[in-house]
This record gives sequence, structure tokens and C-alpha cells, in this order.
Amino acid sequence: MGRLIAPPFVPFQPMRRQIDLERLVSKARWSTYLHAAAMADTCPTLLYLWNMRLCGALLMPLHLVEILVRNAAAEALGAQHGPTWPHSDAFRRRLPQVHSGYCAGTELEKAVRRSARVDDVVAGLSFAFWHQLFTRRFDQSLWMTGFSRVFPHALPLPSHALRAAAYADLSRLRQLRNRIAHHEPIFHRDIRADLAAATRIIHSRSPSTLDWLLHHEGATSLLATSPLEGKIAPPL
Repeated sequence: MGRLIAPPFVPFQPMRRQIDLERLVSKARWSTYLHAAAMADTCPTLLYLWNMRLCGALLMPLHLVEILVRNAAAEALGAQHGPTWPHSDAFRRRLPQVHSGYCAGTELEKAVRRSARVDDVVAGLSFAFWHQLFTRRFDQSLWMTGFSRVFPHALPLPSHALRAAAYADLSRLRQLRNRIAHHEPIFHRDIRADLAAATRIIHSRSPSTLDWLLHHEGATSLLATSPLEGKIAPPL
């Protein structure tokens, strides 16, 4: 058996590492970090690393929001259309029928074809589907009586106002989720506003769950270590 030969020692080369990272992520993507770092007089590699860590930390609140919202909506649908609500013609007729782009009705049909079990359907539907349920078209049929049932700790406001506020928060969080999923930079966002939106949604469903999340999440502490903190214009 031949002897294992250790690779030659290579001294630490921080500049070379930055060049390698730039080449691997593409010049177009790297230019976003390079420009922001130059404005803040910081290192683009450090900014890239911090952005990656922040994306990872935000998955925890986003996870809870999506799970709690889809289960809350499924509960409201079950109260309105019965335990087999995915098969309800009355509910299906209320879904928007879009001939191009995303169509909630088509997604539901595909989910039902994959499995007749309601739990499987709920788990298989996308965040976009649940987001659609918070549009104005469902004010009367779902949320007038259903919102306070499934979000019992929401503010004492009319159901249509609560639904509209939830839609706005979910729109913001869905955009953030999509940017993270596509590995886009999020350092320019108002992350504190994103976290506030997640906080409102989770609290309205379960304050104790929010307390648990706040004890364990790491995004808030990461914000304090931002290499851009106080050095560039406020986030978009």
C-alpha cells in the first residue's frame, strides 16, 4: 500500500479567497455586494457571509409562519366546508381561475389527485395557495366568522381589516422567503420589519409559541452584527 502524502502547505491568502468567491458566484451577483461594501467601507466577503447566515437564521420564523398559517386556514376551511373541504365544490368555485400564471384552483386539483387525504393535501399546497386565501374575495365566505376562530389573539378589529393586515404581512414574508429560496441578497431589506410581520402573525395564533420562538431564534442577534449597520442608507 502506498503512503499517504500530505498536500503542500499553503499560507492563508484572504485576497485569493475573495477572488475565488467572486469567480464562483458570478461577477453580476458579486457586484451587488462589492458596491454595498464599498459604500460602507467593509469587506464584500464579510457581507456575503453575513447575508448567508441571516438567510439561514430567518428560516426559523418563516417555517413557523407557513406552518401556523396553513393549519389555521385549513381549520377555518374545515369549519366552513366540512372536514373534506378540499373536495368541496362550493370552495373550489370560489378559488380564482387564472388562465396564465399561478392558479390556486389548478394547484388544489393537482394536490387532490396526488392524495385524497386532507392532511396530505394541506402539506402539499404551496405558500402561494394559502396566501391567496387572504385576498378580499374570501372576506365574506371565510374570514367574517373564521378569523377570530383561528387567530384568537388578533387585535380587536373588524374581520376585513384583520384579513387585509394578514395579507400584507404574508405578502412581505412570502417575498422574503422567495428571495432566500433563490439565494438572493437580503441585506438591503428592512429585516426588522420582516420579523415584526412574522411576530404579528404568530402572536395572533399563539402568543406562547411566539415566546418560544423569540427565545430560540437567532436573526435578531445577527442584525446587531451587520457589517453595514449605520454605514449606508436605511434598508429598502
